[in-house]
Order: sequence, then C-alpha cells, then structure tokens
Amino acid sequence: MSITKNQISFVKELHKKKERQAQSLFIVEGEKCVHELLNSTFGIETIFATAEWIDANSVILMQKKLPYCEISPAALERISAMSQPNKVLAIAKQPHSVFEINALVNKFALVIDGINDPGNLGTIIRVADWYGIENIICSPTTCEQYNPKVVQAAMGSLFRVNCTYIDIVSFLADYKQKVNQPVYAAHMQGVSINDVTVSPFGILVLGSESHGISTEVMSMCDSKLTIVQKSIHQQTESLNAAVAAAIIINKILG
Repeated sequence: MSITKNQISFVKELHKKKERQAQSLFIVEGEKCVHELLNSTFGIETIFATAEWIDANSVILMQKKLPYCEISPAALERISAMSQPNKVLAIAKQPHSVFEINALVNKFALVIDGINDPGNLGTIIRVADWYGIENIICSPTTCEQYNPKVVQAAMGSLFRVNCTYIDIVSFLADYKQKVNQPVYAAHMQGVSINDVTVSPFGILVLGSESHGISTEVMSMCDSKLTIVQKSIHQQTESLNAAVAAAIIINKILG
C-alpha cells in the first residue's frame, strides 16, 4: 500500500526529540543503516521504501514478516532528513533494557559528559563498535542517541553499542564502589597517552570540545590522558572529540 498523509505527518513528527521519546520510536534512513537494522535485535514499526528497494529485499521482508509501505522518491524526500534521500526509511522501536553496572566488570567502557554535536556522538558510537566497546554511559546533557544525525553518523553501530543516559557523577561513584576499575579522563593537561600504561579494563571519560569535562566529573577520575601535539605551528586548539576518542582508544585497545 502507499503512504498516507497521516503517515507522512507522523514520520515528520518523529524528527522531533519530544515525539521520539513519547512514541519510543526513531528514524533510520538509507540502505546501509536499514540493512543493519534488519540484522539487529531492534523491533521495526514500519518500513517506507521505493518499489526498487522492496523488490530487491522482498525475501527478507517476507521472512521476517515486516510491515512495509511503498513510497515514491518524491514522497520519501518529504519525510526524509537527508539532503539526498536513499530509497528507504524505517521507523524502529527504542529498546527498553535495564543497565547493569556489573556488565562493565573486566570490560572497557566510555563515559560522555555533555557532547551535544550529533555527528561527534554518532562517530564515537561507531568507533566504540569498531573496538568492541559495548557500553557508553551518557550524561543527560549529551546529545540523544536517536537523533537522526547520530543514527546516520553511527552507520549501524547504534544497534550494537548500548547507550545509557544517567547522572554520571552518581554512576562513577557506584562504579568505583562496585566495579573498582580505573577511570581515565581525556584532557588537554593530561599525561601523554604514549608515556603511560593504561588498563584495558576501565572507563574513558570524554567531554565536549567547548566545555570539556565538568569539574564534578573530573574529580571522579583517577588520571588524565592527552594526545601530544606534534605540529611545530601549535595553532590547532584541540582535536575533534571523536578523533581524540579514536586515537586514545586505539592506544589502549588497538
């Protein structure tokens, strides 16, 4: 069946955080991301796709008994957040899982303190997935993981990395008591990552480029790690948060 006006309005509303939270749904766009969604444990509400995509994916649609709706390229453009919509848009269900702090024992995890750029958060999720990091703990001030730009930047890694939004000061206090593994902070005034041995079991705290890690969160960290600038020009103020995360994580887990 074809998309209705009510469905178009419904999808457009899901571009708003408030509506995503109210409906416990989010948008996944593009062939690559939707393919990752289809192979994940996430539930699917509806798929809106062109006739070409439906024909190419008819087997999996029938096997999984997925609800879908044929949509014209013009209609897809109306409901898409992408500058160049790509054949398919899915409405996925937000999972409701309970975070268990004991899941971090003998594991490496990330804590995100106030990163609000969706591209950065999505890339950090993708980096975490690459290095086998299963959990990211986010402050309430951190960008929402179901923001369409985060979903796009994560490129499917969102379906394999658990993002939990809680008060991170309380979390770190609980972590130190129950898990008792090192807590490292990525910080401009830290010790060079090349000069220290970092445990592969612990936490790396990342702050925003503009505000860094809050004083309260920093007080919970055991040590500061930094990436030494090699350029003789010394004009670059700081690295992009996602780039810095990738470099440090590679040094620890690579």
